[in-house]
Amino acid sequence: MPKSFAILIFLCIWAFSGLLFAFDSTTNFTPIQQKNISKKIQVCLFQNEAKLYTLKGNDTLEISAKESQIIIREKKKTKRTSTLKISHSLLSISKTKKFSNFYPGTLVITANKGKLTVINDVDIEEYLRGVVPYEIGKLDKERFEALKVQAIAARTYAYRHLGSRKALGFDVFADTRDQVYNGISGATPLTDQAIQETKGEILTYNGEPIQAYYHSTCGGHTESTIVWNQESPPYLKATPDLQTDGTPWCSESSYMKWERSFDAKTLASLFKRNLKEANVKNAKDFNSIRNIIIEDTHKGKRIAILSVMTNKGSFSARGDKIRWLFKKDGAILPSSAFTIKKQGSEWVLKGSGFGHGIGMCQMGVRARAKAGQNYKDILEHYYPGVKIEQAFYE
Repeated sequence: MPKSFAILIFLCIWAFSGLLFAFDSTTNFTPIQQKNISKKIQVCLFQNEAKLYTLKGNDTLEISAKESQIIIREKKKTKRTSTLKISHSLLSISKTKKFSNFYPGTLVITANKGKLTVINDVDIEEYLRGVVPYEIGKLDKERFEALKVQAIAARTYAYRHLGSRKALGFDVFADTRDQVYNGISGATPLTDQAIQETKGEILTYNGEPIQAYYHSTCGGHTESTIVWNQESPPYLKATPDLQTDGTPWCSESSYMKWERSFDAKTLASLFKRNLKEANVKNAKDFNSIRNIIIEDTHKGKRIAILSVMTNKGSFSARGDKIRWLFKKDGAILPSSAFTIKKQGSEWVLKGSGFGHGIGMCQMGVRARAKAGQNYKDILEHYYPGVKIEQAFYE
């Protein structure tokens, strides 16, 4: 398309509609091109909470709910409202009276069936200040390019997920269901600089923001979304992540090698408890485990099919959900790349990696940056075939 014709189309759209084009996980991506306007994202900080505390100057306010009413207690005063918006220079909200996380933007609090939901309505660039240091760490200048890589991946993830949870009233969760976000308390000059130097930059494929998945430690080989039983886009390939001497780039990770052991009785109990979360179907009520066999693995050596023989037949767990089968005390397995053997009365797992293994390996990124690789080359390795483009212009 001729450049002049494209500009004419844009000017017509802008003049007549004044609209800001956006996208969600199913629509086509159109860059925001209206000056001095940047995108906002709605982040769910709390959901279904009975009681919370926030600050008002030097005073602590107690917030609770009754049906769809919000009850605010300040010293001896009590107020009721249907929606509470907090917007001042010092935003903090907590389950206790101890405040450690402070948020930019606005806090929007609603009540439903006696439970509170808190959403942080915040500019995406400000949101990143609370994501980057918590997702990849507070790194030094030697690994500055890694901070830029994380900023672009996190920004891309944010833009991709605008509107993806519209039915819930927000865009993303503030935890590992999406990206860890703890407000600006953890921001550092270097993380802020990385965000500023890559301002507005996102990863696209065929003109759309990509699914910029990332994880902690791949163990030397990434995976595709086949581990989630999904068709994988071209930029999320299962790829070796090794240095020239064959050493994994993420070898500095404490999860490069890990081990877990379970006695037979405990393992049977865990399996019975975790069947639903591990997406296991048609498992009969059993009392003991007779054998566990790895039937198949993916390219990155994560297990594709794990078969379990019990005293009442057998069942199988598949892909990344295998990690949930072994869930104990709230913790799933670090990864689904492991071997398993019966040693005496115990089942011993020896594994590698941390996370699902899809997309960018954060520990690999840190090592590559230290080795002198720039952020563009690093992103191209983990997301082959993508482009770095501006999500908005100012």
